[in-house]
Amino acid sequence: MASSNPKTVFTAAVVLFNHVLTYKRDFSKINNYLFSAVQKILETIQSLTDLEAIKALLLAETRIIYKNQDVHSKVLEI
Repeated sequence: MASSNPKTVFTAAVVLFNHVLTYKRDFSKINNYLFSAVQKILETIQSLTDLEAIKALLLAETRIIYKNQDVHSKVLEI
């Protein structure tokens, strides 16, 4: 997510979105990783200028929050 290349950020966001979309196991085991990903997205999105990368990051972040109540609660605390 912290790459200076917007296409790399776009690809990473799409991979993260697809992983969350197709993950069938218990999310409680990966909550810390997902919350870290959301924090990194929030840090990264401020400096991006590529519209496609921004859209992909927002889509991945939205999917993480939508699929996981624990991460949603932590994000609301921020």
